[in-house]
Amino acid sequence: KANERRQGFGYDFNFKNQSKLAFERDFREVQLPVATNLIGSENPLPVENYKFTSYNVSYNTDRRKVVNARARIGYGDFFNGTRLDIQTGFNIRTQPWGTFGIDYNLNRVDLAEGFGEATLHLFRANAEVNFSNTMFWTTAIQYNSQTQNYNLFSRFQWRYLPMSDFFLVYTDNYHTNGLDIKNRQIVFKVTYWLNI
Repeated sequence: KANERRQGFGYDFNFKNQSKLAFERDFREVQLPVATNLIGSENPLPVENYKFTSYNVSYNTDRRKVVNARARIGYGDFFNGTRLDIQTGFNIRTQPWGTFGIDYNLNRVDLAEGFGEATLHLFRANAEVNFSNTMFWTTAIQYNSQTQNYNLFSRFQWRYLPMSDFFLVYTDNYHTNGLDIKNRQIVFKVTYWLNI
């Protein structure tokens, strides 16, 4: 038997200006195999078969534009409680060399009495820069209130031959209290396409 099942239906409106409005209904069934603490409350959710339904509406502006935006709001059942989910963001594209974006996600979770409640925030800012058609740089900064973590991710990619790349990746994780470093790493990877 599967641990999780998800199904739903939706209706999309695609406009002539390439913007899109969508309505969705999702149904989920989750069989928790072990007691699980989703939001850091004192009482974990017990082993049980949970069934819950949510409703969502989203809107995206024309992605071909220099500035495009998106927004989504959802509300419904969540395990033994409810959840409000709000997502929003926008991108700025400076052709041909870069894209910059900001995303924000809020989750308000209210579980049954005794199982806790939480307001969770996730914020992300990212940049993608193309120095040429073979050299790229991607960087993202993220804040997660649930894990009390700031994360910095930066990746340089050089395509020195077709299907062959050199990657240099740097990541940093910080506590939100005092910005103490949790961990830091530098990784490099080289791939080579061998045509036999």
